[in-house]
Amino acid sequence: MLRKELAEVAFSLKPGELSGVIETPEAFYLMLVEDKRPAHVKALSEVRGEIERNMLTQERERIQKQWIERLKQKTFVRYF
Repeated sequence: MLRKELAEVAFSLKPGELSGVIETPEAFYLMLVEDKRPAHVKALSEVRGEIERNMLTQERERIQKQWIERLKQKTFVRYF
C-alpha cells in the first residue's frame, strides 16, 4: 500500500519516467516506473495447482516438525 501522495505520482508516470523529488514529513522520495501492467484477478483454475503445491509443502513441514518434536521427547542424550 502506497501513501496517497506517492500513489498519485506513481500512477501518473509512464514506464521509463522518473519523478521529481517527492517530499513527505518523514522522508524524500524519487520514483522510477520500470513497467506498468493492468491489475487483474486470476481465475481459480489458473492458480489451483500453485495453491495445492503450497498447501502440500506447508502440511509436510508441519508434519515433519511434529515428528521431530516427538523424536526429541523420546530421546535421552547424556554428555560426558
